[in-house]
Amino acid sequence: MKKIFAILASLFFAACSLFEPNFTEQDELFIYSNKDEKSLKFNDFIEILKSYDIILLGEKHDEKSHHLAQLAIIKNLSQERLNVVFEMMSEDKQELINKAKAKKRAVKPRVLSKTLAWERGWKWKDYKRLVEFVFYEDIKMSGGNISRAEIKALYKEQRPLSGVFSTQESVKEKIKKLIKTAHELDSND
Repeated sequence: MKKIFAILASLFFAACSLFEPNFTEQDELFIYSNKDEKSLKFNDFIEILKSYDIILLGEKHDEKSHHLAQLAIIKNLSQERLNVVFEMMSEDKQELINKAKAKKRAVKPRVLSKTLAWERGWKWKDYKRLVEFVFYEDIKMSGGNISRAEIKALYKEQRPLSGVFSTQESVKEKIKKLIKTAHELDSND
């Protein structure tokens, strides 16, 4: 059975946003575990992560320290067999990603965002170091989002929700607002 470990931006990375962390001195880093209500040393945290099949890393999109924390985690897990799935790339670009990875030695960092057809809605400067590390290392890289066309189709189709809370008008309006905001859809979509 697969074990999943989710790190929520508000829990794990909150402490990181208070300073510009130096993730090369990982012995000094501590991660707070809400589950155990204890602080863990970074290296102990990495050992725990190695026992999971799936790890979800979240971040505040424009918070540099969150991206540095993600990079430190992935670097420390890079000896494991990894598949890093990026929300910022849609799964319909997987063939493009695979072709680029196959010739990664020929792809210069200055053209990587163009090579991967990076979505302009995701600021490249925020993700550059993480994407470059995963791209140039022997780490599988996958697009994990649905395409813009699929997002629009789902939004227009609006399949009926079922459930006690999800069917409430206030919840549906919040979901609609989140989708529009997160995917830059206008009022006509």
